[in-house]
Parts: sequence; structure tokens; C-alpha cells
Amino acid sequence: IRASNGWDGDRYALVKTPAGNAFVWVTVWDTPGDGAEFMSAIDAVMRARFNVLPRVTGERRHFEAAKRTIDVDVREVGGRPVVLYVDVPAGSSTSLVDFSKVKVVPR
Repeated sequence: IRASNGWDGDRYALVKTPAGNAFVWVTVWDTPGDGAEFMSAIDAVMRARFNVLPRVTGERRHFEAAKRTIDVDVREVGGRPVVLYVDVPAGSSTSLVDFSKVKVVPR
């Protein structure tokens, strides 16, 4: 619950891929600290759900589980921290969304 403090909205989509269904989720946060706390919570969930640790590159986290591949990245969009979560069948590309095209609707 604490990791949801600072949440300011989201959008998600289920995407059909040749290997099965994928899930794309974009969340917007009030402050960089709120986005970072959410990212830390995702790390904990991945450890509990899949017993995996992330491969970290900058702000991006990459998780490889037996049946799923998950990428989580945070960037500033329109002056707001935005987290992009992409969960695909193992071995599939996580390049389903061009993060540079994500827009934040002003409050």
C-alpha cells in the first residue's frame, strides 16, 4: 500500500503476441521518490513471485523468469516520473511500447 502513495494515474493494455498474451502498464507518479519507491516494490514482488533478481541497467530493470520476461523502466515525461512495465511470454521482445511516445495528460 505504501508503494502506491504518490500514484497519479495509469493506463494498461493486454497485447496479443505470437507467443501469447503480454501486459503493458504505464503509471504516473507525483515525485521521483514515489516512482522510485514503486520500482523498489516491483523488485520485491518479482523476488516473491518468480524468485528472480533484476538485471539493472541505469533505471531499467529486466527480469527473466521461467515463463515470463519483464522489463520495468522509469523516465521523466512532461516533468513527471512515469514507470513503464512490460510483461511478455519468455523469449518474446519487450519492445511493445516506444517510451519516447508516451505522453502525460496535464492535471
